[in-house]
Amino acid sequence: VKVEKWIVCIGMDVQVVVDAAVKRMIRDVRGLKALLLDEETAGMLGVVCSQSTLLADEVCLIQILSTSSDTSFSVTALPHLHAIVFVRPTDKNIALLCSELLHPRFADYRLAFSNVTRHSYIEKLAEADHKHQKVIALHEQFIDYYALRPTLATAAPHVPPPLTRTADALLSVLISLRKRPSIRYLNSSDQCHYLAQRIAVKLDQESSLFSSGAPTHAPLVLILDRFEDPVTPLLNQWTYEAMMHELIGLHNNRLTLRDAPGVKKEFEEVLMDPSTDAFFSSNMFSNFGELGMRLRELVDRFGEKSKQHSAAIRSIDDMLRVVDDLPELRKASSNVSKHVIVAGELSRRVEHEHLLQVSQLEQDIACREAESEHRRQMFLLFSDRKVTQHDKLRLALLFTLRYENSPSLGLSGVKDALASAGIDNTSLGVLADIRKYAGSARRKCDVFSNRSFFAKAANTVRRGITGIDNVYTQHEPLLAKTLDELFRDRLDHELYPFMIEQDLKSSGSLHAAPPSSLNRIPGEVIVVMIGGGTYEELKTITAVNGQLPYSMPEGSSTASAASIARSIKASVV
Repeated sequence: VKVEKWIVCIGMDVQVVVDAAVKRMIRDVRGLKALLLDEETAGMLGVVCSQSTLLADEVCLIQILSTSSDTSFSVTALPHLHAIVFVRPTDKNIALLCSELLHPRFADYRLAFSNVTRHSYIEKLAEADHKHQKVIALHEQFIDYYALRPTLATAAPHVPPPLTRTADALLSVLISLRKRPSIRYLNSSDQCHYLAQRIAVKLDQESSLFSSGAPTHAPLVLILDRFEDPVTPLLNQWTYEAMMHELIGLHNNRLTLRDAPGVKKEFEEVLMDPSTDAFFSSNMFSNFGELGMRLRELVDRFGEKSKQHSAAIRSIDDMLRVVDDLPELRKASSNVSKHVIVAGELSRRVEHEHLLQVSQLEQDIACREAESEHRRQMFLLFSDRKVTQHDKLRLALLFTLRYENSPSLGLSGVKDALASAGIDNTSLGVLADIRKYAGSARRKCDVFSNRSFFAKAANTVRRGITGIDNVYTQHEPLLAKTLDELFRDRLDHELYPFMIEQDLKSSGSLHAAPPSSLNRIPGEVIVVMIGGGTYEELKTITAVNGQLPYSMPEGSSTASAASIARSIKASVV
């Protein structure tokens, strides 16, 4: 299950903020420039600007800061270039910078750090620069996150300790947006409580970086934990962007197709960025069926355009016009080919792995009670050789979560069936692990709508009234309900308390605030999902912000949240 550390901003555009900061950092330096980055900042810049854009701003050299023993790292003096260094403030990077300043290669250096920098680091850099005096400026840029979408930012994956890195990224988001928020968090999660405390302390320590005075309607940081909704990441999703991420692998807007059969070398890695790809921007939330029709329309339009160009050559002027249009035509051709190849690979995976059958059962388990029927269908798919072991295990996890309190669960029988299908013992242990991580004893929210008679009745009535337009998209993330309750001031204040500062200097303590003392219906919300979010939840937030090209089903929590958000002019990131 592919999830990312997740910070979502509703109504605030983090890509615009990052793009403006990068342009300012580079354009403030006149002349030819070298850009020195670390592995992380290279990725952060890579999702908002291209090498051609940097070249247009006279950046003629880009290097990853490294040791001189690295053969990819040039030690040749380049005194005609001005160095812009943009790195994270870490022990490793400071050591590398000190080494660079002791043996400078460039005319001068402007140092930019992605987050708050320790005073001890600055002292070490000053000492290293003492001899050559090459550092002209040092500042904090507060771009310590990957701005993947206007309302989606992530911390770096797999960087320990994860909560510390998430706190750094979140602080950077808040400072770059100039937003000093109030904080609410899931009280049943120790990690949410820890992160809320850490952010509150950091906000107090860096209070000078925010506008003076508390705003009347402060934005809200809402810190959630993945274990409250383990269902959404376990489902196959059917929107274009979510399918690419799950079935192929979408990382920092780059899609890798090296393992797809018959793909030309030029398409082994492709960029999927809605800010530069109009078709992707229009169809990233389209379901797979709609995508096929839209792609056919795109191919037909390109075909007509190509015919017009070839048929219109009657004179030298026509030839010159066609030659002028060739770069745009080639770009359009490459873009059409890219989407045809991606859609073809997705279609191949869906058919080859019987994902339609798998997804239909996944959705049914997530949305209604039918234990014996679900067990029978699940065992049939376990015996299907085309269904991947990954999908068989996911079905078993969903079934275990849905019926974990049923006396007829028969977990040993499920394990035996999985073992017969070739699932190893380590993977079988996940069935017990998921109950510890996200079982009903730990979850406080009714993710299956089955904890009370009234919840079951409401779910049955809703399904009966609204109907089921698509059996593959019945499920709705818990996040939709959470946002709906938040905007209607119905979110449980004991389960989601406010975190406020209480004389940190004297007591060093933080406590949860009484709800009456703070603004409870925010105009702007920043959602933080510990444990990672999904592109399905990003679609939910896009819908709540009123930015989907279509409306959500009536009676859904998403439609309800979007309606109330529109009426109170609220937005989410």
